[in-house]
Amino acid sequence: MALGVTGVAPRRHAAPAPPTHLTVGPLKLPWHRYRQLVAPSPRVPSHHPPPPNSAAAAAAAAAAAASSALQIRLRSQSRSRPGGVQIVPPSLPSASTMPNRNKELEKEVMAWVEAVMGQKLPPGSFEDVFKDGVVLCNLINKIQPNSVKKIQTSGGSFKLMENIQRFQEAIKKYGVPHEEIFQTADLFERRNIPQVVLCLYSLGRITQKHPEYNGPSLGPKMADENKRDWDEDQQRQLRDGQIGLQMGQNKGASQSGMGSLNNTRHM
Repeated sequence: MALGVTGVAPRRHAAPAPPTHLTVGPLKLPWHRYRQLVAPSPRVPSHHPPPPNSAAAAAAAAAAAASSALQIRLRSQSRSRPGGVQIVPPSLPSASTMPNRNKELEKEVMAWVEAVMGQKLPPGSFEDVFKDGVVLCNLINKIQPNSVKKIQTSGGSFKLMENIQRFQEAIKKYGVPHEEIFQTADLFERRNIPQVVLCLYSLGRITQKHPEYNGPSLGPKMADENKRDWDEDQQRQLRDGQIGLQMGQNKGASQSGMGSLNNTRHM
């Protein structure tokens, strides 16, 4: 170590600390906020030079760019290879996740709808005919007039889904059990078409309980309620006439006269 004139080693001055704030006009920004604002995007190259003391920001931007490039390369490989990963959108379920469909039952339900409405349905598959909810609203209005006040015949997806929701509310009031009513996505997004068929079949069956309805119905004839009113004397006779098997006796009869009671068995 070199000594000075006085024999004492010269003192090294420490490097000045980097500034913590940057004054831009009337604004005073911290350095980390300034780096966030001027740091180049990983996808769009920037022609501005990096700010001072931004080594960490530049490294983070480079890592983000490398990750984005890797994801793009993996997606392109999955599309080009025969065995690539196939991404199924959530709104279009695959055939393996959807319950099995019964084409014969679908035809029976569509024939019943035509019989109730007195006209042919539009051509197309089951889900395409009922998707917008217009046929469903006209169906419940034919069964029970003025069940749906407003029917949307045009508009976006949300407008058409309102038809399905109004139909669901109307058939619930008509008597269709809640557990048999399908969800809006089951029909509009084709997630569970068999549940839609079950709901319409249940609606055709419930019509038998409404005497004011004189149109065609679906399914076997439902059992009628056979309610009986018993007076107090009849109820007492039925109650006293039954044998209490768990009591061990019936009107004084018991097992006291049996010879095998409390006796040992001789071998």
